Amino acid sequence: MKGLLRSERRWFSITLNQARMQLNGTGTVLEEVSDGSETVLFGEQRLSARSYLRRFLFADERLNEPVHRLSGGERRAINAG
Repeated sequence: MKGLLRSERRWFSITLNQARMQLNGTGTVLEEVSDGSETVLFGEQRLSARSYLRRFLFADERLNEPVHRLSGGERRAINAG
């Protein structure tokens, strides 16, 4: 079996809006990510807060977990979105 692999480099510019979401650790994951709203802005797209969190592999049963129980990596994943 023979084949040809072609590789191209692509550059992406990512801007993180750190003012958009700061987790203070007093509410649940869903409350703090959504600021009490049902939707969040993800780039130019509006998503349900639950769909947004699923992108970062948060299961529905973890959405009501207090933020102070999240690992550092989980907090970074949410803040980077």
